[in-house]
Amino acid sequence: GAGNAPSADPGDLVDGFNTALSVSFAAGQTEAVVTVPIAADAEVEADENVRIALVGSTTAAPDFTTFGTVDTTAFVFTIVNDDVPPVFAITATGPRSVTEGTAPGTGGEFTFTITRVSGDLGVATVVYSVGPGDAPGGEIDDLDTGMGGYTVIFAAGQTTATGTIEIRADGAFEPNESVRVALESTDYGTVDTTAFDFTILNDDLQADLALTLRLDT
Repeated sequence: GAGNAPSADPGDLVDGFNTALSVSFAAGQTEAVVTVPIAADAEVEADENVRIALVGSTTAAPDFTTFGTVDTTAFVFTIVNDDVPPVFAITATGPRSVTEGTAPGTGGEFTFTITRVSGDLGVATVVYSVGPGDAPGGEIDDLDTGMGGYTVIFAAGQTTATGTIEIRADGAFEPNESVRVALESTDYGTVDTTAFDFTILNDDLQADLALTLRLDT
């Protein structure tokens, strides 16, 4: 059963709590070993206590009549948590310079890899942000996917996920612009907030300047 707080739950044990467990002693046998199997999980939790005690002694089947007495002193053992919260980080990126494109649908894209670098493999949601980088910084209209906060969901056991930032093609001459991406938070564990910048390369030509010369007579 449950031990002192923090106590285990029935689900922490393969056989649960209050199960009618028994051990048989053969004639002349003086001791026996009882095993309480623990149910493995991937949940980060406190160490938890379980109590075990003898409750009675009977003869063998089919009579099951009381036979002798038992010492009902309880013994408590602790299930030691061996799970640690995960850590997420951006561990790889695509090319850090991406051509903008001119015609609709020809915009480039910047990809990056988010990795669960250590810790528990449970379900987690990771939030990353996209915004202007160093000047001249990109603007929200420069990206088909916009700027702001975005989420990536890691399924149980998943270790990597890919983020994609799509660039909006245009025909305007402008300087190369910088965009920054970084992990912001997670609902399970921690994130490495190191930021990564990539550059949108302008591929549009500057308009020619036409001059008309007029001579007055």
